[in-house]
Parts: sequence; C-alpha cells; structure tokens
Amino acid sequence: MAGGTIALPNASQRSGLSGSIGKYVSPRGDVFAAESAALRRIGEGNRAPSHWSELRRAYQQARHEIDFEHIEADVVIGANGKVKAHGGHFASSGKLELVSGTERVGQNGVILGQVKLLGPDGNSYLKTNNDGFSTLTPESWSLARAKGEMSRAWVNRYPVPEGGFQGTASGVDFQFFAPGKKIPLWRGFPVP
Repeated sequence: MAGGTIALPNASQRSGLSGSIGKYVSPRGDVFAAESAALRRIGEGNRAPSHWSELRRAYQQARHEIDFEHIEADVVIGANGKVKAHGGHFASSGKLELVSGTERVGQNGVILGQVKLLGPDGNSYLKTNNDGFSTLTPESWSLARAKGEMSRAWVNRYPVPEGGFQGTASGVDFQFFAPGKKIPLWRGFPVP
C-alpha cells in the first residue's frame, strides 16, 4: 500500500484467487487461513449460548407477561390530587431516586431502601406503600440487564408455600405474583 491506495492483482496475479470463499492463495501459494478460521470461530460463537443471549431470549418471552412499567415506577395522580406511587424495583432506572441514608445492600447485591418515584407531572414522590421502602436490583445492573434477569427468573419460576412464585437469576431471587382480576400482568420484585 503506497500513498493511501491498495494495489489490486493484475491479470497474471488473479489466478491466485481461490474458488472457495474466505481464502486467498497468493502467487507464492500461501493460504490466508487465519482469517477463515477467525470467521469460523465467530460464527460458532454466535451459535453458542451466552448469558446475554439467554437474557434477551427470556425478555422476549416475558415482556408481554410481566408488568415492567409498574415494577419500574408506577405513579398515578388521582382527580382529587391523591398520589399512588408503587414499584421502584430497578436501581438503575432514571425514574427513581434512592433516599440517601435509608439503603442497605444484601450479600446478593439487592438493595433495600426508601425510594422516590418520578410522576407523570415531572415531580418525585415517596413510594406510598411499604412505608416508602422498596427492594431494588443490584446497582451494577443496567436497566436492560435488570429486566432480562427478572425475565429469566420468571421463565424459571416455581410456586412457593407462602403464596406466589419465585425464580432465581444470577444469584438474585425474585418473588412473583400471578395476574388477577384487577392486575392483568405478572408483578414481582427482587428478594434481599
């Protein structure tokens, strides 16, 4: 390569092109197998299951079944001005604020603390149930990962004697409640 241009083989050199894709045989007989092998490894890697592909698959399966909107931040302001603020279970959500000094982090990374949730009017409101306390996914998880991990736990859920269902993903247990007459989708939260 000279002066920013690439030298292409002339007619006498083109005989070195192999008929199979991904290989170039130079006039000297060298085979550029390294690139072919790398492409093969990439292709095999794309077929192998990975943690992230499993989360994506679980989320695709659960996204219409789990009430992620409620779980993230569900703030309703009634006609009388009364506020209902529920949810607040994803630590990385931009729709919540952890009240400083109230948080405790468990061994599995799950946070227990008071939260303020962003309302439709742009104001933040202290969660109105559980004395404002919520359990939140580990702070190190992005919102996408938190939803994926919750989905994975939901896909693998099982009934528990106390009622409801439980599932585990990446060392975090999640408690789930099935839909009912007033609640059309599954709801859940991480367990500290």
